[in-house]
Formats: sequence, C-alpha cells, structure tokens
Amino acid sequence: MHQIPLNRADIESLNRQCRHLNVFPIYLPNYFHNTDGNPVSEVLRKLVAECLEYLSCMRVEEIKELINGLPQGVSMFIDFDDLTDVTEKSFLERLSIYVNESTKSYLSFKEIIRKNNIGAKAFEYYPELQIKIDKKGLLSLDDDFELHDGGIIYKDHVLHYHQFLRRGFTSNPNFDFLGRFINYYRETNGGNTFRIAIDPLRLMPKEYFQHIAEFDAWFGPDFDRRKLEDINEVGLTVKKRIKPSIFDLTNNLDRTELYWSYRDSIKTLLRRYLILTLPMKATILTDTHIAREI
Repeated sequence: MHQIPLNRADIESLNRQCRHLNVFPIYLPNYFHNTDGNPVSEVLRKLVAECLEYLSCMRVEEIKELINGLPQGVSMFIDFDDLTDVTEKSFLERLSIYVNESTKSYLSFKEIIRKNNIGAKAFEYYPELQIKIDKKGLLSLDDDFELHDGGIIYKDHVLHYHQFLRRGFTSNPNFDFLGRFINYYRETNGGNTFRIAIDPLRLMPKEYFQHIAEFDAWFGPDFDRRKLEDINEVGLTVKKRIKPSIFDLTNNLDRTELYWSYRDSIKTLLRRYLILTLPMKATILTDTHIAREI
C-alpha cells in the first residue's frame, strides 16, 4: 500500500492533542477550518498542507489504494465513486485530513495497559493526584472533583475516564454506566467511598470541555396514536437510517419495518428490526406481534 512520508513528529503531535481534547479522527474535518486557535486545528492544517503536496503528484490508482487502506470507520466518509473528482483540490484537501496516518495511530492499547506513568500528563501537571491513586490504580474521589459523564473536572482541567470505561474501549465514555455511577455517588457520598479509573496520559484544559449529545438521523413517517383504531390505516411503514452514520460500527441497524393489518375486528402490528451484515444482506434481528381488538 502507498504511504505518504509525512513528518512523524507532527503526526504524533496531532494524535496527542486529539487525545487530550477527546477529538476522534472522524471529526477532524470540523477542526480543519476552525479559526479560534484550537491546538488540534493548528497541527492539522500543517499536516494537510504537506499531505496535499504529495497527493497532487499521485495517480488515481495510487489515491484509490490509499483510501482502501483506511480504517472502515474513516473510509466510509470519503466518496470516491466518481474518480474524475480525485484531482480536484477540494477532494484532495478532504482526503488529506484522513490519510495523514494519525487515523491509524490515534489509539495505542499498548500505552493504555502499561503500568508505569511515563508521560502521564495529569500527574505531571498535578503531582498531588498520585497520592489519591490507590494500589489498584483507582482515583479516590472527594469534594475536590466535579464528576460529569464526559470527564472529571479538577481545578483548571478535565481528567479523562480510563479508556476501558469507554464503549468498545475506543469511543466516547460509557454514558449509561457513568451516569448511574455519578448519580449514586452524589446521593450516597456521605456514607460510601468511591473510586474510579482515569487515563493519566490525557489532560484537557477546562475551556475545551463540552457536554456531548449523540444523535442519529432517520427518515420515515412518525407514529401517530390517533390512527391506532382507524381500520383504514394499514400497510407497510419503514423507518430507515440516513447513511453514512457515525453509529454504523457500533449499531448496524439499517431500518425498522412496521406492517399494519386488519382482519376479523383485530388490528395487528408486525414489527421487524433489520441489521446489515457482510455481504450486504438484510437479517431480521427480532420481530414482535402486537394485536388490538377494535
């Protein structure tokens, strides 16, 4: 596979800033045009400019090979079906954001599971935190910390939860678990002792902390309770996900099919959830029959 010989120090700097600020590679385009001095944006623009010079000299076949070598979660955001577009600067600029090698080396499990604290930015900045770490490596929580499901505010920074407290060990924090943990901590803090694992290699300045809300996009008619007892409201209804979706790798539900029928004074709903597998085949995940006498 073709590789672009970019400055390794710049790639590592980009990865480091992305990890500190919790910026995943798929969101890099949002930071490329950012002009507010974000550390990720500054390093990214430097790498994109260098990468663009190399891509401008490559053949279509070489560019296509580069795209095919990208992780699936990244390549799905690059549309190269129309190969006449690959020579346009706008396309090459967007491609440069993804093929600068940072997408492949963003996450290192070797660093996560190592037992020493070399390069632990949180401990370098706040050495007193090490006193609050127990023998199992857990942070003892007290009133010095402000817990949120996206991180722990401590003085002027945000401490990241450990990578293994993230969905699939790679995504955003496990909000469902952490939300329950934080609520229980706040309700019973006076009577219990709480500890939690953090990632000391990462440290986010508090001004960059954002509360995250994840949404997916679907199309299709909405459910209307007023039509439940209407015997003429029958047939097939489809709710389908808009592609591509950032949730494709963690939840590959493609669509929900709802079939309404009416017979012998009984209105029935058949509900089917379909997932996509490779090769592209629709597979029924589950189905439910709901009957209502009218």
